[in-house]
Amino acid sequence: MNSIFKEVAAKFGGVSGLSISSAALNLVTTVLVVRWCGASVYADFMVDLAIVSLLLLLLEVVPSNFSVFRLQDDRQWRTVVEGHLFLVAVLLVVSVFSLAKFGVIFSDFSPWIALYAASQASKRYFDLMLQAMGRLHEFMALEVAISFVRLSYLSLGALAGYRNIDLVWGSLAAAVVSSQIIYAIKRGRTLQIDAPTSARMEAWEVARKFLPYYPGIALKRVKDNLLPLIGSWVLGSKETLGLLMLAYRGVVFASGQIRIFEALLYHRETLGKIEAMPAKTRFAVAGVAQVAAICASVVLLVLSDEPAKPYAAAIMLSFLVWPISFYSIERANALASFNPGRVNSALLAYLVFAVAAAWGVWRAGMENVYALIAVFLAAEVLQYLVMKRMRPEVA
Repeated sequence: MNSIFKEVAAKFGGVSGLSISSAALNLVTTVLVVRWCGASVYADFMVDLAIVSLLLLLLEVVPSNFSVFRLQDDRQWRTVVEGHLFLVAVLLVVSVFSLAKFGVIFSDFSPWIALYAASQASKRYFDLMLQAMGRLHEFMALEVAISFVRLSYLSLGALAGYRNIDLVWGSLAAAVVSSQIIYAIKRGRTLQIDAPTSARMEAWEVARKFLPYYPGIALKRVKDNLLPLIGSWVLGSKETLGLLMLAYRGVVFASGQIRIFEALLYHRETLGKIEAMPAKTRFAVAGVAQVAAICASVVLLVLSDEPAKPYAAAIMLSFLVWPISFYSIERANALASFNPGRVNSALLAYLVFAVAAAWGVWRAGMENVYALIAVFLAAEVLQYLVMKRMRPEVA
Protein backbone atom coordinates (compact mmCIF):
# COMPACT_ATOMS: atom_id res chain seq x y z
CA MET A 1 0.00 0.00 0.00
CA ASN A 2 2.81 2.42 0.91
CA SER A 3 4.58 1.80 -2.40
CA ILE A 4 1.38 2.53 -4.34
CA PHE A 5 0.80 5.72 -2.39
CA LYS A 6 4.40 6.82 -2.91
CA GLU A 7 4.15 6.17 -6.66
CA VAL A 8 0.94 8.21 -6.98
CA ALA A 9 2.32 10.91 -4.68
CA ALA A 10 5.49 11.18 -6.76
CA LYS A 11 3.52 11.64 -9.99
CA PHE A 12 1.16 14.05 -8.25
CA GLY A 13 4.02 16.05 -6.80
CA GLY A 14 5.64 16.36 -10.21
CA VAL A 15 2.70 18.33 -11.59
CA SER A 16 1.20 19.75 -8.40
CA GLY A 17 3.74 22.57 -8.25
CA LEU A 18 2.87 23.61 -11.78
CA SER A 19 -0.84 23.36 -11.04
CA ILE A 20 -0.47 25.54 -7.95
CA SER A 21 1.58 28.05 -9.93
CA SER A 22 -1.09 28.26 -12.63
CA ALA A 23 -3.86 28.60 -10.06
CA ALA A 24 -1.93 31.28 -8.15
CA LEU A 25 -1.37 33.29 -11.32
CA ASN A 26 -5.08 33.01 -12.15
CA LEU A 27 -5.98 34.18 -8.66
CA VAL A 28 -3.75 37.24 -9.06
CA THR A 29 -5.34 37.91 -12.44
CA THR A 30 -8.81 37.69 -10.91
CA VAL A 31 -7.89 40.21 -8.19
CA LEU A 32 -6.45 42.63 -10.75
CA VAL A 33 -9.52 42.33 -12.99
CA VAL A 34 -11.77 43.26 -10.06
CA ARG A 35 -9.48 46.09 -8.92
CA TRP A 36 -8.89 47.57 -12.37
CA CYS A 37 -12.22 46.90 -14.08
CA GLY A 38 -14.66 46.53 -11.18
CA ALA A 39 -16.81 43.73 -9.78
CA SER A 40 -19.60 44.39 -12.31
CA VAL A 41 -17.25 43.85 -15.28
CA TYR A 42 -15.96 40.67 -13.65
CA ALA A 43 -19.55 39.48 -13.16
CA ASP A 44 -20.30 40.15 -16.85
CA PHE A 45 -17.17 38.22 -17.79
CA MET A 46 -18.14 35.23 -15.64
CA VAL A 47 -21.68 35.10 -17.02
CA ASP A 48 -20.46 35.30 -20.63
CA LEU A 49 -17.74 32.74 -19.90
CA ALA A 50 -20.48 30.40 -18.71
CA ILE A 51 -22.35 30.94 -22.00
CA VAL A 52 -19.21 30.26 -24.02
CA SER A 53 -18.56 27.13 -21.97
CA LEU A 54 -21.95 25.81 -23.06
CA LEU A 55 -21.02 26.46 -26.70
CA LEU A 56 -17.81 24.50 -26.11
CA LEU A 57 -19.96 21.39 -25.75
CA LEU A 58 -19.27 21.07 -29.49
CA LEU A 59 -15.77 19.94 -28.51
CA GLU A 60 -17.35 16.89 -26.94
CA VAL A 61 -19.15 15.61 -30.05
CA VAL A 62 -16.24 13.18 -30.00
CA PRO A 63 -16.00 12.64 -26.21
CA SER A 64 -12.63 13.45 -24.65
CA ASN A 65 -12.94 10.62 -22.13
CA PHE A 66 -13.24 8.24 -25.08
CA SER A 67 -10.57 9.83 -27.29
CA VAL A 68 -7.84 9.96 -24.66
CA PHE A 69 -7.92 6.15 -24.44
CA ARG A 70 -8.64 5.57 -28.13
CA LEU A 71 -5.53 7.56 -29.08
CA GLN A 72 -3.49 5.05 -27.09
CA ASP A 73 -5.16 2.10 -28.85
CA ASP A 74 -5.41 3.27 -32.46
CA ARG A 75 -2.98 5.60 -34.26
CA GLN A 76 -5.63 6.41 -36.88
CA TRP A 77 -7.82 8.05 -34.25
CA ARG A 78 -5.59 11.12 -34.32
CA THR A 79 -6.94 12.00 -37.76
CA VAL A 80 -10.50 11.81 -36.45
CA VAL A 81 -9.61 14.10 -33.54
CA GLU A 82 -7.87 16.64 -35.80
CA GLY A 83 -10.73 16.79 -38.30
CA HIS A 84 -13.36 17.12 -35.60
CA LEU A 85 -11.56 19.93 -33.75
CA PHE A 86 -10.92 21.92 -36.94
CA LEU A 87 -14.63 21.87 -37.83
CA VAL A 88 -15.58 22.81 -34.28
CA ALA A 89 -13.22 25.81 -34.31
CA VAL A 90 -15.00 27.18 -37.39
CA LEU A 91 -18.45 26.48 -35.93
CA LEU A 92 -17.56 28.21 -32.67
CA VAL A 93 -16.51 31.43 -34.40
CA VAL A 94 -19.70 31.44 -36.49
CA SER A 95 -21.85 30.64 -33.45
CA VAL A 96 -20.37 33.39 -31.26
CA PHE A 97 -20.87 36.14 -33.84
CA SER A 98 -24.33 34.84 -34.76
CA LEU A 99 -25.48 34.89 -31.13
CA ALA A 100 -23.93 38.33 -30.56
CA LYS A 101 -25.90 39.70 -33.50
CA PHE A 102 -29.15 39.14 -31.59
CA GLY A 103 -27.81 41.24 -28.73
CA VAL A 104 -29.62 39.32 -26.00
CA ILE A 105 -27.32 36.36 -25.31
CA PHE A 106 -24.12 37.88 -23.97
CA SER A 107 -24.08 40.13 -20.94
CA ASP A 108 -21.33 42.38 -22.38
CA PHE A 109 -20.07 41.13 -25.75
CA SER A 110 -16.46 41.46 -26.89
CA PRO A 111 -15.16 40.29 -30.31
CA TRP A 112 -12.30 38.61 -28.44
CA ILE A 113 -14.79 35.98 -27.26
CA ALA A 114 -14.77 34.42 -30.75
CA LEU A 115 -10.97 34.05 -30.74
CA TYR A 116 -11.05 32.55 -27.26
CA ALA A 117 -13.73 30.04 -28.26
CA ALA A 118 -11.80 28.94 -31.37
CA SER A 119 -8.56 28.65 -29.38
CA GLN A 120 -10.19 26.08 -27.12
CA ALA A 121 -10.36 23.64 -30.05
CA SER A 122 -6.59 23.66 -30.57
CA LYS A 123 -6.04 23.58 -26.83
CA ARG A 124 -8.22 20.47 -26.58
CA TYR A 125 -5.94 18.82 -29.16
CA PHE A 126 -2.83 19.50 -27.07
CA ASP A 127 -4.62 18.39 -23.91
CA LEU A 128 -5.70 15.06 -25.40
CA MET A 129 -2.32 14.26 -26.92
CA LEU A 130 -0.34 15.09 -23.81
CA GLN A 131 -2.67 13.17 -21.49
CA ALA A 132 -2.71 10.16 -23.82
CA MET A 133 1.10 10.16 -23.79
CA GLY A 134 1.26 10.52 -20.00
CA ARG A 135 3.11 13.84 -20.30
CA LEU A 136 1.18 15.60 -17.54
CA HIS A 137 4.18 17.78 -16.70
CA GLU A 138 4.01 19.39 -20.15
CA PHE A 139 0.21 19.49 -19.93
CA MET A 140 0.43 21.61 -16.77
CA ALA A 141 3.42 23.61 -18.02
CA LEU A 142 1.27 24.85 -20.90
CA GLU A 143 -1.38 25.94 -18.39
CA VAL A 144 1.25 27.88 -16.44
CA ALA A 145 2.45 29.57 -19.63
CA ILE A 146 -1.08 30.63 -20.55
CA SER A 147 -1.71 32.00 -17.05
CA PHE A 148 1.56 33.96 -17.00
CA VAL A 149 1.12 35.41 -20.48
CA ARG A 150 -2.49 36.35 -19.69
CA LEU A 151 -1.39 38.21 -16.56
CA SER A 152 1.29 40.01 -18.58
CA TYR A 153 -1.13 41.07 -21.32
CA LEU A 154 -3.68 42.18 -18.74
CA SER A 155 -1.11 44.33 -16.94
CA LEU A 156 0.17 45.93 -20.14
CA GLY A 157 -3.36 46.68 -21.31
CA ALA A 158 -4.35 48.20 -17.98
CA LEU A 159 -1.24 50.40 -17.94
CA ALA A 160 -2.21 51.59 -21.41
CA GLY A 161 -5.63 52.59 -20.08
CA TYR A 162 -7.80 49.80 -21.54
CA ARG A 163 -9.70 48.85 -18.38
CA ASN A 164 -12.86 47.31 -19.79
CA ILE A 165 -14.38 44.00 -20.89
CA ASP A 166 -12.25 43.93 -24.06
CA LEU A 167 -9.12 43.89 -21.89
CA VAL A 168 -10.40 40.93 -19.87
CA TRP A 169 -11.34 38.84 -22.90
CA GLY A 170 -8.47 40.04 -25.09
CA SER A 171 -5.77 39.17 -22.56
CA LEU A 172 -7.27 35.69 -22.11
CA ALA A 173 -7.72 34.91 -25.82
CA ALA A 174 -4.32 36.28 -26.86
CA ALA A 175 -2.58 34.37 -24.06
CA VAL A 176 -4.11 31.03 -25.09
CA VAL A 177 -3.27 31.53 -28.77
CA SER A 178 0.29 32.83 -28.35
CA SER A 179 1.22 30.17 -25.76
CA GLN A 180 -0.01 27.38 -28.04
CA ILE A 181 1.91 28.78 -31.01
CA ILE A 182 5.14 28.84 -29.01
CA TYR A 183 4.57 25.30 -27.72
CA ALA A 184 3.77 24.00 -31.22
CA ILE A 185 7.00 25.50 -32.59
CA LYS A 186 9.15 24.09 -29.78
CA ARG A 187 7.50 20.73 -29.03
CA GLY A 188 4.85 20.06 -31.68
CA ARG A 189 6.91 17.44 -33.53
CA THR A 190 7.26 15.31 -30.39
CA LEU A 191 3.51 14.65 -30.18
CA GLN A 192 3.67 11.12 -31.55
CA ILE A 193 1.89 8.19 -29.91
CA ASP A 194 3.27 4.70 -30.46
CA ALA A 195 -0.12 3.01 -30.84
CA PRO A 196 -1.22 0.03 -32.95
CA THR A 197 -3.49 0.33 -35.98
CA SER A 198 -6.92 -1.04 -35.13
CA ALA A 199 -9.47 -2.45 -37.50
CA ARG A 200 -11.61 0.23 -39.13
CA MET A 201 -15.01 0.65 -37.49
CA GLU A 202 -18.18 1.76 -39.23
CA ALA A 203 -19.45 5.22 -38.36
CA TRP A 204 -22.48 3.88 -36.48
CA GLU A 205 -20.34 1.50 -34.47
CA VAL A 206 -18.12 4.38 -33.38
CA ALA A 207 -21.07 6.66 -32.62
CA ARG A 208 -22.72 3.95 -30.54
CA LYS A 209 -19.69 3.96 -28.25
CA PHE A 210 -20.09 7.73 -27.82
CA LEU A 211 -23.78 7.79 -26.95
CA PRO A 212 -23.55 6.93 -23.22
CA TYR A 213 -21.07 9.78 -22.71
CA TYR A 214 -23.19 12.55 -24.23
CA PRO A 215 -25.66 13.10 -21.35
CA GLY A 216 -22.84 13.39 -18.83
CA ILE A 217 -20.89 15.79 -21.04
CA ALA A 218 -23.87 18.12 -21.41
CA LEU A 219 -24.95 17.86 -17.77
CA LYS A 220 -21.43 18.51 -16.44
CA ARG A 221 -21.01 21.58 -18.62
CA VAL A 222 -24.30 22.96 -17.30
CA LYS A 223 -23.28 22.10 -13.74
CA ASP A 224 -19.89 23.80 -14.04
CA ASN A 225 -21.58 27.05 -15.06
CA LEU A 226 -24.69 26.86 -12.91
CA LEU A 227 -23.48 29.04 -10.03
CA PRO A 228 -22.96 32.26 -12.06
CA LEU A 229 -26.10 31.64 -14.11
CA ILE A 230 -28.37 30.99 -11.11
CA GLY A 231 -26.55 33.62 -9.07
CA SER A 232 -27.33 36.30 -11.66
CA TRP A 233 -31.01 35.29 -11.42
CA VAL A 234 -31.38 34.85 -7.64
CA LEU A 235 -29.10 37.61 -6.33
CA GLY A 236 -30.02 40.28 -8.85
CA SER A 237 -26.93 42.41 -8.11
CA LYS A 238 -23.86 42.21 -10.35
CA GLU A 239 -21.63 43.50 -7.55
CA THR A 240 -22.85 40.82 -5.12
CA LEU A 241 -22.46 38.12 -7.75
CA GLY A 242 -18.97 39.36 -8.59
CA LEU A 243 -17.88 39.14 -4.95
CA LEU A 244 -19.44 35.68 -4.60
CA MET A 245 -17.57 34.44 -7.66
CA LEU A 246 -14.38 36.03 -6.34
CA ALA A 247 -14.73 34.11 -3.08
CA TYR A 248 -15.61 30.96 -5.04
CA ARG A 249 -12.24 31.15 -6.80
CA GLY A 250 -10.74 29.76 -3.60
CA VAL A 251 -12.80 26.59 -4.02
CA VAL A 252 -11.77 26.40 -7.68
CA PHE A 253 -8.12 26.71 -6.62
CA ALA A 254 -8.38 23.89 -4.06
CA SER A 255 -10.52 21.49 -6.09
CA GLY A 256 -8.21 21.98 -9.07
CA GLN A 257 -5.41 20.33 -7.09
CA ILE A 258 -7.66 17.39 -6.20
CA ARG A 259 -8.52 16.83 -9.86
CA ILE A 260 -4.88 16.24 -10.70
CA PHE A 261 -5.49 12.76 -9.30
CA GLU A 262 -8.21 12.31 -11.90
CA ALA A 263 -5.84 13.42 -14.66
CA LEU A 264 -3.44 10.68 -13.60
CA LEU A 265 -6.14 8.12 -14.38
CA TYR A 266 -6.17 9.12 -18.04
CA HIS A 267 -2.90 7.27 -18.56
CA ARG A 268 -3.38 3.50 -18.47
CA GLU A 269 -0.27 2.78 -16.39
CA THR A 270 -1.74 4.58 -13.39
CA LEU A 271 -5.34 3.34 -13.61
CA GLY A 272 -6.58 2.11 -10.26
CA LYS A 273 -3.69 3.53 -8.23
CA ILE A 274 -5.74 6.32 -6.69
CA GLU A 275 -8.43 3.80 -5.70
CA ALA A 276 -5.85 2.08 -3.50
CA MET A 277 -5.36 5.10 -1.25
CA PRO A 278 -6.65 4.54 2.32
CA ALA A 279 -9.67 6.48 3.59
CA LYS A 280 -7.60 8.47 6.09
CA THR A 281 -5.50 9.82 3.23
CA ARG A 282 -8.61 10.96 1.38
CA PHE A 283 -9.88 12.74 4.51
CA ALA A 284 -6.49 14.39 4.99
CA VAL A 285 -6.46 15.60 1.38
CA ALA A 286 -9.97 17.03 1.71
CA GLY A 287 -9.10 18.77 4.98
CA VAL A 288 -5.96 20.35 3.55
CA ALA A 289 -7.92 21.36 0.44
CA GLN A 290 -10.53 23.14 2.59
CA VAL A 291 -7.85 25.11 4.41
CA ALA A 292 -6.31 26.01 1.04
CA ALA A 293 -9.71 27.14 -0.24
CA ILE A 294 -10.28 29.41 2.78
CA CYS A 295 -6.80 30.92 2.52
CA ALA A 296 -7.12 31.54 -1.22
CA SER A 297 -10.57 33.12 -0.87
CA VAL A 298 -9.50 35.38 2.01
CA VAL A 299 -6.41 36.55 0.13
CA LEU A 300 -8.52 37.34 -2.93
CA LEU A 301 -11.02 39.34 -0.89
CA VAL A 302 -8.31 41.22 0.99
CA LEU A 303 -6.50 42.15 -2.21
CA SER A 304 -9.67 43.17 -4.04
CA ASP A 305 -10.52 46.86 -4.10
CA GLU A 306 -14.15 46.26 -3.13
CA PRO A 307 -15.37 47.63 0.24
CA ALA A 308 -17.51 44.57 1.03
CA LYS A 309 -15.59 41.51 2.22
CA PRO A 310 -17.86 38.43 2.51
CA TYR A 311 -15.48 36.33 4.63
CA ALA A 312 -18.29 34.26 6.14
CA ALA A 313 -19.47 33.31 2.65
CA ALA A 314 -15.90 32.29 1.75
CA ILE A 315 -15.71 29.97 4.77
CA MET A 316 -19.12 28.50 3.95
CA LEU A 317 -18.05 27.96 0.33
CA SER A 318 -14.94 26.09 1.46
CA PHE A 319 -17.08 23.18 2.69
CA LEU A 320 -17.85 22.42 -0.96
CA VAL A 321 -14.36 20.92 -1.17
CA TRP A 322 -15.35 17.85 0.87
CA PRO A 323 -18.10 16.42 -1.38
CA ILE A 324 -16.13 17.55 -4.46
CA SER A 325 -13.04 15.60 -3.39
CA PHE A 326 -14.92 12.38 -2.59
CA TYR A 327 -17.06 12.66 -5.72
CA SER A 328 -13.92 13.06 -7.87
CA ILE A 329 -12.69 9.63 -6.80
CA GLU A 330 -16.08 8.01 -7.47
CA ARG A 331 -16.26 9.70 -10.88
CA ALA A 332 -12.78 8.46 -11.75
CA ASN A 333 -13.82 4.92 -10.82
CA ALA A 334 -16.92 5.10 -13.04
CA LEU A 335 -15.05 6.46 -16.09
CA ALA A 336 -12.16 4.04 -15.66
CA SER A 337 -14.64 1.15 -15.73
CA PHE A 338 -16.47 2.66 -18.75
CA ASN A 339 -19.65 3.14 -16.72
CA PRO A 340 -20.78 6.70 -17.56
CA GLY A 341 -24.33 5.88 -16.41
CA ARG A 342 -23.34 6.47 -12.77
CA VAL A 343 -21.92 9.87 -13.65
CA ASN A 344 -24.99 10.82 -15.66
CA SER A 345 -27.39 9.90 -12.85
CA ALA A 346 -25.41 11.81 -10.22
CA LEU A 347 -25.17 14.92 -12.39
CA LEU A 348 -28.88 14.84 -13.17
CA ALA A 349 -29.69 14.57 -9.46
CA TYR A 350 -27.43 17.57 -8.78
CA LEU A 351 -29.00 19.77 -11.44
CA VAL A 352 -32.63 18.92 -10.65
CA PHE A 353 -32.08 19.58 -6.95
CA ALA A 354 -30.02 22.77 -7.44
CA VAL A 355 -32.49 24.38 -9.85
CA ALA A 356 -35.55 23.37 -7.79
CA ALA A 357 -33.98 24.51 -4.51
CA ALA A 358 -32.77 27.79 -6.03
CA TRP A 359 -36.28 28.43 -7.33
CA GLY A 360 -37.63 27.73 -3.85
CA VAL A 361 -35.13 30.15 -2.31
CA TRP A 362 -36.14 32.82 -4.82
CA ARG A 363 -39.86 32.28 -4.24
CA ALA A 364 -39.35 32.46 -0.48
CA GLY A 365 -37.61 35.81 -0.83
CA MET A 366 -34.34 34.46 0.61
CA GLU A 367 -32.25 36.23 -2.02
CA ASN A 368 -28.87 36.18 -0.27
CA VAL A 369 -25.53 34.49 -0.83
CA TYR A 370 -25.80 32.20 2.19
CA ALA A 371 -29.03 30.60 1.03
CA LEU A 372 -27.55 30.17 -2.44
CA ILE A 373 -24.36 28.56 -1.09
CA ALA A 374 -26.45 26.20 1.05
CA VAL A 375 -28.31 25.08 -2.07
CA PHE A 376 -25.10 24.24 -3.92
CA LEU A 377 -23.51 22.57 -0.90
CA ALA A 378 -26.53 20.28 -0.51
CA ALA A 379 -26.47 19.56 -4.26
CA GLU A 380 -22.81 18.50 -4.10
CA VAL A 381 -23.50 16.16 -1.18
CA LEU A 382 -26.47 14.65 -3.02
CA GLN A 383 -24.36 14.11 -6.14
CA TYR A 384 -21.72 12.21 -4.17
CA LEU A 385 -24.30 10.07 -2.36
CA VAL A 386 -25.96 9.08 -5.66
CA MET A 387 -22.59 8.07 -7.12
CA LYS A 388 -21.69 6.11 -4.00
CA ARG A 389 -25.07 4.40 -3.92
CA MET A 390 -24.75 3.24 -7.55
CA ARG A 391 -21.23 1.83 -7.16
CA PRO A 392 -21.25 -1.87 -8.15
CA GLU A 393 -20.65 -4.34 -5.35
CA VAL A 394 -17.25 -6.01 -5.48
CA ALA A 395 -17.59 -9.78 -5.45
